[in-house]
Amino acid sequence: MKFGKEFRIRIEEILPAWRDNYLCYKTLKKILKRFPFTDDVEHRFLLRLHQELGKINDFYVDEEEELVIKFQDLNARIERVREIIRSGTRRTELHDVIIRILIDFFNIQAELVVLKNYCFLNYLGLTKILKKHDKRTGGGGSLRIPFIHLVRQQPYFTAEPLTQLLQDCEANLAFLL
Repeated sequence: MKFGKEFRIRIEEILPAWRDNYLCYKTLKKILKRFPFTDDVEHRFLLRLHQELGKINDFYVDEEEELVIKFQDLNARIERVREIIRSGTRRTELHDVIIRILIDFFNIQAELVVLKNYCFLNYLGLTKILKKHDKRTGGGGSLRIPFIHLVRQQPYFTAEPLTQLLQDCEANLAFLL
């Protein structure tokens, strides 16, 4: 199966509501297919590539911010449970509260994984379209190498807060269980 089709299928399977926030692989591929490949086409391709990178980053940062806020709320709820337990109340008496928090932690953990998958799929799409570009132009990595270097410095690629949230989520789940 061709990558473009596989890319579309994955997007639809994961979270169709995010469809417009993924890399527009098909559009970039259409620009590359223009013949002859002139400086004007190259400029349009680079402009669209940078726009797509900006769109991916903006969406990622917004989603990450929402998850951080949700996580902070959950942490505050867990801290209240810890205080109640320290005051001598048994966990069994807090059963319903702990179950609700557990459910919320499992939900946020799932959202974190979906966002990580979003990052991975977009990175994969960018590497594929850059490879096509360099093959089409005979550049042998002339755009791919510096652009991938730029991508690897972007918030959506590093996803450090996301990784930390996943680790914190696991630690909190261990406490609750």
